[in-house]
Formats: sequence, C-alpha cells, structure tokens
Amino acid sequence: VFLQGLPRYTLCYHLKRQNIHNPRRNPMKKTCLALLAASALPAFAALDIASVDIENVKLGLNNDEAAAAVQTYCTAKKGRYNKLQKDSRDTHICLDSEKNLLFVVLLNNKVVNVMHAQNITLDNQEQDASNKWQQTMRDKIINQYGEPALDANKVVFIQEDKPIDLPQNTLCWGDCEEQSKEPNKKFLMTKSKALLISFGTIKDKTAVIRILNDATNMPAAQK
Repeated sequence: VFLQGLPRYTLCYHLKRQNIHNPRRNPMKKTCLALLAASALPAFAALDIASVDIENVKLGLNNDEAAAAVQTYCTAKKGRYNKLQKDSRDTHICLDSEKNLLFVVLLNNKVVNVMHAQNITLDNQEQDASNKWQQTMRDKIINQYGEPALDANKVVFIQEDKPIDLPQNTLCWGDCEEQSKEPNKKFLMTKSKALLISFGTIKDKTAVIRILNDATNMPAAQK
C-alpha cells in the first residue's frame, strides 16, 4: 500500500532494487511493466476535427444541411437569418437576439468555415475576475477537447486572406501554425482542418470565438 503514492519510475526502481525478476513469485513486476507502458501513452487522443460541430454545423455539410442548422439556431435564439450566394460560394448568417453571430461559409456545396462569436457579460469586470474567468474557460475547453496543438496569445487569424482580430487567448487543434509577418504582430494560419477557440477581451469587450476551418477545400490563393 505504501507504494501507491510513488511515481511510476520510482515504483519500478524500487521493485528492481528488490531483484524482482519472476512474475509468478512477484506479480508486482507485471504492474511495473503496465505502468511504464501507460506512461508512454498521450494524455489525450488527437481530436477528430470532422466530428466537431459549432451549433450543430460541421465541416463538410452540404448547403441544405447547413441552412437547416443555422435556421434552427436562429429560431431558437430569436435572431435574424440571412443567406448570400455568389458563384460557388454560399453564406448563411444569423445575428441572434443577444448580438451573437453564427457565420457559415460553403464552397462547392461543402461547409469550409464555421464561426460563432459570443458576447460575454461578467458580473465583475475587474482584472482579477476576468483572469479567473479566462482560467476557468481554459480548463473547461481543454477538458472537453484535449490538449491543443497550439496555445497562442494575441494573434490575428487569417481567413480567406482577411485578418480577423481574436481575443488574447487562442487554442487551436489540427494543422495550426503561428507566423510573424509584420513587426509586433502574430498571425495564426491553418493548412487543413482545424478548430480554434479564442476567449478573453477584444476591443474592451469580453468574448468567446469558435472557428472551424477547412483550408484544404479553399482556393489555393486563400490557403
């Protein structure tokens, strides 16, 4: 029982010092091997971006499926729905009653980008309260999606060659890359499918922005 609190490698070293070689006589050796094997495994499996949805919209949905999901969201949130169409591009937009925005882009009848921007009202706007909220958000997000591939601070996301300012904390899963193309400015790029969740203050407002992006299905000039 006294070994339960020991780290895995300390436990195995302790067993080795006792010259434990025969698993039949010393069943703890099997436990040691199992602990070492488990320690080599990652804490989280890689996130399957294709399985993630933002307000029931996933990457790859067709136009009818995306329209139905956005309209359902808009009805539930008492928002205003709008649809735009140009060439092979379809866009579905909902601005809900709390000024939160759901924005879905399709190219060639496939969803390639989903963005949801949510305004947050904190009871206490002081810095300590904001910091506590941000840490709580970080813990909640990582608990749901696992450790991110990239943890960035104060970045600009490039979407279809257009910069989008994000709140100060951004977590990214998938093929994410941080670049510095301008002095004192960092940019976040995605090369394939990715999930971004950004939270904190932006332009003196507190917000959570979630983005699903599939760069593989965008024109080469936009990647």
